[in-house]
Amino acid sequence: MGYYITPPASYHEGDAQYGDIVVPQRPDSTYDWSGSDWVQNAARKADVDEGLRLIAEKAAAQQIPELVLLLNATPAQIDAWFAANVTTVASARAALIILAKAVAILGRREFK
Repeated sequence: MGYYITPPASYHEGDAQYGDIVVPQRPDSTYDWSGSDWVQNAARKADVDEGLRLIAEKAAAQQIPELVLLLNATPAQIDAWFAANVTTVASARAALIILAKAVAILGRREFK
């Protein structure tokens, strides 16, 4: 199996096609062929990093049961949850922390 660039810049592995240029294996999909070696594409790398960050953030959010409950609840269910669970200053503080985490997650998705 070989590694090839089909001009102008289509990378593929496997069998050579007519006009292919033999190249070393591409390190990963964030690299572009410069004509002599692989160079990392900073914009594509940033996109991949952002996608990985969002995946990690979603996984972390799913570990907070109250947040998952609120994200899947109807407005009436949210009202009922607050009425049942926010009864003291300490429980109000805990609820605000959950809401702050939700706002932070949504804000990073929308405004970054």
